[in-house]
Amino acid sequence: MRTHLGYSPFGIYQEAFTTNFPKQFIMYDARLMHTRFEAIGNAAIYSENWNIGVDGGGILNSRFENVGFSWNSNFKLPQYPRDYAVKIGHCTGINYYYPGASGFQKGDVNSWYVHMNDASWFGGFQMEDFDFGPSTGYPSALFPEKQNATVTNAPVSGEARLTVIKQGGTAGNHLKPYATIYIGLTRYVGIPGSPQKLNLPKNLILPYGNISPIPLFISANSTGLPNSNIMITSTSRTNQSIQISVPDSKPITGFIKIEGALP
Repeated sequence: MRTHLGYSPFGIYQEAFTTNFPKQFIMYDARLMHTRFEAIGNAAIYSENWNIGVDGGGILNSRFENVGFSWNSNFKLPQYPRDYAVKIGHCTGINYYYPGASGFQKGDVNSWYVHMNDASWFGGFQMEDFDFGPSTGYPSALFPEKQNATVTNAPVSGEARLTVIKQGGTAGNHLKPYATIYIGLTRYVGIPGSPQKLNLPKNLILPYGNISPIPLFISANSTGLPNSNIMITSTSRTNQSIQISVPDSKPITGFIKIEGALP
């Protein structure tokens, strides 16, 4: 219920592990409702063990609803950064985050940092709210209820707006999402013979190799473009794109629907 954890460097802080304080999650089966992290100096939630590895310093099966958050440099400890509102280690299970009117705000880098993610996250956040470490696990296991569109300006005029709608999909150790990607073209004028890459939402990973049992496919197209002019490239985690190639300089308006499973 409503509790105040502000006016301090940290709202929730986990000290470094020792032999008397063994490895564990910072939050386990917890629920914070209307908890106020007001006037925070360094981080609302911070674990000294954010980079310790499996089962260390993370969140498991927890829920955050309508957090109230604000930064205040008067409470910042100089030996700690103010890079993220939440900086944690290994997360797993199913977690929920509904920011409310004043959710966790960006620090010097972003809002959330999860060093190792094996969790599925549901709620009212945006995919770009999260940063992940090198042992990221499944960053595609982010399920925002209302993902903002990612806009790409056309080379000549008009725009393309790409939106991802995700639902829990294939079974396994993690909830691998089944996704629908909508691309809306509004008086889009491209350059014939010069395909354009569309901007993809942060943390969207397209299937590659053998890691997804249901590959992406175009299920609807009202643009008048042949499906072959909509090219999905995904050969690795870092080589991924959706490109559009136009046959002429006429403006194009319509929708493209792409469906399939994400890793």
